[in-house]
Amino acid sequence: MPFRNIADSEQLAVLRKALAEVCFALDVRPTDVEGREEIAERILWHHGNGVETLEHLKRNVLSERKVRLDE
Repeated sequence: MPFRNIADSEQLAVLRKALAEVCFALDVRPTDVEGREEIAERILWHHGNGVETLEHLKRNVLSERKVRLDE
């Protein structure tokens, strides 16, 4: 799991849920290690920059993906 040693247990639960829900929304399969790692990196970036809630993490990562898909 890409979120070890960066958060307490409550934060870790939010990060894991964000990863699961963003991957589901983007149809990134559990076997797509590279895709999941890319999403995890973005979630961690937002978390490290003060975004703490599940909904805000999801919104930010999904909006980044939408912008990239629109380009």
